[in-house]
Amino acid sequence: MNADIVILGAGIAGLRCGIELLRKRPSLQIVILEKYNYTGGRVVTYHKTLEDKLGKCSKLQWENGAGRIHTSHHKVLELVRKYGLHTINIDDKIQYEEDGIRTDNIFTDTMRLFTSAVDALSHDYLATHTLREVLEQIVGKSETDALALQFPYRAELDTLRADIAMESFRDEMGTYKGYVVVQEGLSALIQAMVKDFEGKGGSLFLGQEVTDIEKDGSLVLVKTKTTSGDVVWEAPCVISTLHSEACREIPFFKSWKTLEYLKMEPLVRTYAVFPTEKGKAWFSDIPKLASSSLLRFFIPMNASCGTVMISYTDGKDARNILHVLNTMGEEKLGDLLVEQARKSFPDKEIPDPLFFKAHPWTSGCTYWLPGTYDPYEESKKSLKPFSDVNVYCCGESFSIRQAWMEGALEQADLLLNSYF
Repeated sequence: MNADIVILGAGIAGLRCGIELLRKRPSLQIVILEKYNYTGGRVVTYHKTLEDKLGKCSKLQWENGAGRIHTSHHKVLELVRKYGLHTINIDDKIQYEEDGIRTDNIFTDTMRLFTSAVDALSHDYLATHTLREVLEQIVGKSETDALALQFPYRAELDTLRADIAMESFRDEMGTYKGYVVVQEGLSALIQAMVKDFEGKGGSLFLGQEVTDIEKDGSLVLVKTKTTSGDVVWEAPCVISTLHSEACREIPFFKSWKTLEYLKMEPLVRTYAVFPTEKGKAWFSDIPKLASSSLLRFFIPMNASCGTVMISYTDGKDARNILHVLNTMGEEKLGDLLVEQARKSFPDKEIPDPLFFKAHPWTSGCTYWLPGTYDPYEESKKSLKPFSDVNVYCCGESFSIRQAWMEGALEQADLLLNSYF
């Protein structure tokens, strides 16, 4: 099968590349190959109808992958406006819960106090340590452990190199203010991009698992496995928007040095729908909160309809949740989380949920590991990993702004501006 350009991955980066290339050169034959039977990659909205249980609230909608957008994420918000979608502001209040006692969450304010002490450390030290290790150097392990529990995300402290982590904390990760979600769901954004891409003449094929990539003279061959058999795609140029873990599974990328500097951490979103009384759920007066318990991050979604993200976890915390999910099943995980909620909120009468759903991602977000390399240089070099073959790469994994849709778009645009 022939094309002018083959794009691997129908997530937000792949769709961005396809749309922009066709906008500039409408005559191009561009094909997007997607492994799964849906588009969007890690940008997916969950929909379900609970018949006869919730009345006007029976139609459930929530994000099971990417979720919030910061007001500084201009590229994502530009797409939201372009496709006529709408945003809803997220409340910025957050508490901390430990042993059933709720207090103000002091993590953000405390981190600001440590900024000058962190900045006083050498660049080499920050580059070769995680932020947790840096904080342990400044205030000791016990103080760091206590403070880290008030931050609901693990990987920015435990996995990401400290110099990049501090940049993130100076930006969107350093605040709970200025966040929005898409009212129609992020899948509506993906669907609009798919329609735009196909409307410009692009072709999209689902169920195409890439098994290898090879150079063949002036062409690049992409080998895929499908339910109907193996397929070989030929094009002068290939753009991979696959994340780093997916790249590791393809022999073509085995010698790619940049992959050694990257690690993906799991994340798990778990949602519960509870009965309401007089239009209110038991958590109607509780803001989102970080917890020292199994819950880790408790995020009310819609108290009038009883919907709550009962637990959000990443990194080590997500691995604990995944262990329960994989060994005991989804129902048992739901039971354990509700049981923990009753301990965390002893002043509340918490009924059994009407519905529970877990959304696990073994490869959730990507992080630059501590090391003596330059992540900015590696990010730039990742756009064209090999000089002798026309295979290009972009996406969230290789961005400096990892773990955000904005980073995926930034890297896609950087690729297009640099090479196309």
